[in-house]
Amino acid sequence: MKIIFLTPVSRKISGKTLLEEPIGGTHSVLINLAENLVKQNYDVTIFCNCTGEEGFYNGVEYLQSNKIIRYCKENEVDIFVCVAAELTLKVPLKVKKTVLWLHNDYSPYWHNELSDQ
Repeated sequence: MKIIFLTPVSRKISGKTLLEEPIGGTHSVLINLAENLVKQNYDVTIFCNCTGEEGFYNGVEYLQSNKIIRYCKENEVDIFVCVAAELTLKVPLKVKKTVLWLHNDYSPYWHNELSDQ
């Protein structure tokens, strides 16, 4: 099963980041989750700002964000996890299932909207 993640954060992220510098919780979890999925025999690619550090780290492939459209055209993708990039959902990617991962809690807004109806 092929799983891809996209994080459009502008800071540089790769498989080396956790070993070399502090990083926020969402991206720490993203890297750890991806590495654990690989240990379970999933094929995992993270699209991010990995300038100069594309490649495989602990079994996870890291590619530049702008390569995601071509990648989805050339590969059969089972799950696309969009990490805090809601606008990316407007891009028609050829994937079987899309998951939106938001690290912010928007539930108070949903509750207010629902209670007004």
